[in-house]
This record gives sequence, structure tokens and C-alpha cells, in this order.
Amino acid sequence: MKRILSFILLFGSLLTLTACSDAADSSKVPDKTGLEPYALSEKEQDLLVAFGIQDKAQILSFRAPEETTSLHINVYQLSGGGNEWENIGGGDVSLDTTGMESPEQQSGTFTMQLRKDRSIDFDIDYIGHFSFETEPFTFDQEVIGSTWSFLDSFQNIEPDTEIPVAVIVYDSGNHMPSCTPQDYFDPSNFEGMDLVQAVTLEFE
Repeated sequence: MKRILSFILLFGSLLTLTACSDAADSSKVPDKTGLEPYALSEKEQDLLVAFGIQDKAQILSFRAPEETTSLHINVYQLSGGGNEWENIGGGDVSLDTTGMESPEQQSGTFTMQLRKDRSIDFDIDYIGHFSFETEPFTFDQEVIGSTWSFLDSFQNIEPDTEIPVAVIVYDSGNHMPSCTPQDYFDPSNFEGMDLVQAVTLEFE
């Protein structure tokens, strides 16, 4: 509960800073249907640094296709050197805008934060706030290395198609492969790693 509260407070602080900026800067959602990294101001970047999570948090903004009615957050895992993804959690958010005329109602933000216990916190701001978290993961042996990669460029949104937004790798060995979210489509790249997690978004 404390983790969720602190995450919501952080995200709310970022939104407050954004609201206080110039009108041109406050419109930080894609101007067309798609998903892209949220353009942080200098003050917002400083806030992430103050929380000590500047390299372990991701904020994405999206403009959903008008025909979509839900957003699915999918979290997958490879463990024990396997090469098949196992769905371990996530959440669903309704995007139904029935009765709403403003196109702005089709836009929102998605935030994720990597925790020290290897759980992941999520927050979605879209006609309200929605929060989810995954369970912590414990290793039988000490983890020596870790690496992760977040979505770093604009992506078109196609309904019913998963968009990888993050890949996280943990291992007890001395070899750590480079990775990008697109490696989600070829998990064999992570053969031999102790734990690999992937996060995808799907608009339906």
C-alpha cells in the first residue's frame, strides 16, 4: 500500500508541475493516434532525480484510437533460462468514452516504476487514476547484474496488437546482454538469463 501511495504522489506531483508550465508545454500527448515517451520538463526531471528513480521510471503519453474501449497492461516473465513468456499480471483500464464529445478524452498517460524487490508499479491517468503492481521476485542466489530498456520513440497504435514498452533482465552470472523492448518478440535472445520481464500495452 505504501508503495502504491508513494507512486501516486510522485505521478501527481509531475502532473502538477506540468499544469503550472506554459500552455504549449502542457499539451504533451501525441497529436495523432499513438504512444510516445512523455516530454519531461527540467523541473519534472529534477523531481525524478530527487526521488532517486530517474533511470528506473518511465512515463508514456498516448492518444488511443477512437474505436478502442480498453487498455491492457501485460507483464510477462522468463525464468530459469526458458524461452517462452509466462503472463504474471498486469491490469485492464476502460477507455470507453460513450457520451463524451471531447477528443482529449482519448488521451492519457502511462507510468511504470521498477522496484528494488523486482516488482513493478504502474499508474494510468485517464479520466481518473488507476494503479497496479506485480509481485516481488526472490532469487535463490545473489543477482550480480541487471539491465533494462524502455520504449524511446513514437509507436503507432493498432487495435488488438501488443506494443512492447519495457524489457528488464536480471542474472547471477557475469554476462549481461544488451536489450530493447522489441526483443519481446524474440525471447531466445535471453537464453540462460535468470529472470527476464517484459511489459506490453494493448489497446482493444
